[in-house]
Amino acid sequence: MKKTLAFIVLFTAFMSVVSMAQEKKTKVIEANGSGYPNTLESRLGNDRYEIDSIVIISDYGFDDDAMELLRDCCENGRLTGIDMSRYTGLLGIVPNSFMSKNREDDGVTPRRINLKYITLPGSLNWIGDSAFAYTSLECVEIPTGVDNIGTGAFSGCANLKNVAFRGSDPRGDADGNAFAAGMPPDAVLHVCPGLGGHYRNSDSWKSFGEVREEDALFKSLDINLEAGKSLTDVVDMAGLDVDSVHVTGMLSAEDLALLKEKVQYGHLASLDLSGCEMGEDGNLCFCSISYLRMPDRMEMIPHGFLERSEVRHLTMPQSYDRIGVGSFEYCKAFPDGTLTVAEGCRKLDFQAFYSCRTINKIVLPSTMEVLEPHSLALTGDHYVPDFKVDLYVNRMFPPELTQYFEEADYLIDTGHQNGPFGCVGSCDGSICRTGTWRLFVPVGAKKNYENTDHWNHFMEIIETPMLTGVSAGIGDIMTTPMAGTGHTDGIYTTDGRMVARGAAAVDLSRGLYIVRENGQARKVLMGR
Repeated sequence: MKKTLAFIVLFTAFMSVVSMAQEKKTKVIEANGSGYPNTLESRLGNDRYEIDSIVIISDYGFDDDAMELLRDCCENGRLTGIDMSRYTGLLGIVPNSFMSKNREDDGVTPRRINLKYITLPGSLNWIGDSAFAYTSLECVEIPTGVDNIGTGAFSGCANLKNVAFRGSDPRGDADGNAFAAGMPPDAVLHVCPGLGGHYRNSDSWKSFGEVREEDALFKSLDINLEAGKSLTDVVDMAGLDVDSVHVTGMLSAEDLALLKEKVQYGHLASLDLSGCEMGEDGNLCFCSISYLRMPDRMEMIPHGFLERSEVRHLTMPQSYDRIGVGSFEYCKAFPDGTLTVAEGCRKLDFQAFYSCRTINKIVLPSTMEVLEPHSLALTGDHYVPDFKVDLYVNRMFPPELTQYFEEADYLIDTGHQNGPFGCVGSCDGSICRTGTWRLFVPVGAKKNYENTDHWNHFMEIIETPMLTGVSAGIGDIMTTPMAGTGHTDGIYTTDGRMVARGAAAVDLSRGLYIVRENGQARKVLMGR
């Protein structure tokens, strides 16, 4: 096994080394919600130019001027080191954050600032163009969750001799543009074992003089929680300092809390809980996770389970009875914009998907019985005129829309926002939340929805044979190639428009259609 280079040790030991030197001044800035929105300027204090290193601890983002203030301290003060490993509210480094606005004598080259060391948080998603250009950085480790590194993000960093990428997935060639100019000729790129060839064989990474594979940059762990054993019985906390964990067995709320800590403040970016059993407690709220696979089967998705979290690749359970209060409130976990609620789920609790604005398509199963207030209020308390959603409900009759909030045992005030979509009052005119939404229902069900409160406010209600009103709904329709059909109840386009009925539709242009026969629907490739 290869020895990890000294620069990796430097990442983890940087702050302790600095603090040992008595002449150095370290400042810890902690802001965890109180007084939000937070301003960094007041917390830096009047002695900001005398600070050598800064540790930021926060689960909220600071104001827009935060990075510029840190750059100012690096350029005009003594600041050389910034530890953001516990700054879980930081999702991105904006373009030009640490690049000086001043120029050298040639009037073109940015003046180099003093920043030498920075520890980036695991929550980070992106680094903007020229974010660290012309700094004095000597080493940097890029977390697994960083999906995009902007052009020239580290250009002109003449002292940047060591760059490390965490994670087992290779970076795209576009990210190589971040290091394309001004790197020292002996710069070393450190990557996960097995990825060295990807970088060595690409011209996009030729600015590095050497590529080395390091075991420490990706570690995975399989944990089996046998009956009666907790996570700490099986592995110590140091053993959880890994990038990927697969857990089987009974996972308690306390066990999940330990994993959550490693997600927020460690390297843990991939969590597979598919083989777990979980109770109705515990959560991963306020987390940024690259990969999360939830337990395959759950009685209920716990209250607030992924509240205010971001999951880039989420696998939902195969079955569950109910989605709890605020389970996905303010959550960014549906990058493709589609929310498919599993067959068997009967209820969405209060604010289950409140303010989930990344969702633009919802599929509700035939088993859905109850929607509590605001359960599908995707825009929160706000009316967003251009917010469009396609809602598919695989039921002949709409689910019950209750004003009763069961968990808190009280009735929502009908004079304010009410109903599952967060509508206001009588929900008429421009204030209707679903006025820009389309509703898709089974053939023959349109009238049932038009005559029910809150279901009659959609921009359009469309009957589609893709929905049958029974458990064999959208997900179970198979695509079958065939040249034509015999006698049918109807042939539809995939958006629900009927184009033929009865005898074979020989004049249809070739394409994918929905064919309904004997109460069943299937996708068919047909036509000339």
